[in-house]
Amino acid sequence: MNVNGHVRARARASGLTVLVFGVVCGLLAESIEVVHIQAGGVAPPGWPLRGALLVAYGVVAAALLSAALLVNRRRAVALAATGVACLVVLPWLNFSLLPRFDSVRSLLGNAAAVVLIALLVPLATRLRRTIVVAIALLGLGVNLWPLVGAAGRGGEGRTAPHAALPFNVMVVLIDTLRADHLGAYGYERTIVSCSSARPHRRRGRNRRSRRS
Repeated sequence: MNVNGHVRARARASGLTVLVFGVVCGLLAESIEVVHIQAGGVAPPGWPLRGALLVAYGVVAAALLSAALLVNRRRAVALAATGVACLVVLPWLNFSLLPRFDSVRSLLGNAAAVVLIALLVPLATRLRRTIVVAIALLGLGVNLWPLVGAAGRGGEGRTAPHAALPFNVMVVLIDTLRADHLGAYGYERTIVSCSSARPHRRRGRNRRSRRS
């Protein structure tokens, strides 16, 4: 009976550890993704997307810890945390900073990132309570800051609209249109009036670079 009770208690402790680890890692990864999205000049994502990110990363983190518990119970948290860190950092590194994946610079950058993660994350997991509190504060700050800002701006009890995005770009997609049949390139007939009304400062350079 004592053996069975010990096994059940150990299983409950492991289940609680997996649950807490999944929630903490999901919150950290979701906060990083939200910061990354907002840093790119995109409006803050809605709560459904935030919740989906948290759940997806949390499930992956819980699965990694469950597998790590089967491999090495003593170092399971460090192994799973290293895997989660690689899952969060490497895609951001490759899409934002490094060139194409098959280049030497990209391979060296990814190898250096993996080595740093493998060295630093196990050390950070020794301060588990401090890390959990820091992640909780980060998650609350990232997710509640837009609400606080909206409440401060909305003096009439309404949610203020999003601030102007930090870029001014207009993308026009046109199919089956010849460049030499536009007024901006010197064509006499007015076919596309809005294009002809654009400033013509770069007309000379565009003429040299256009293709029929």
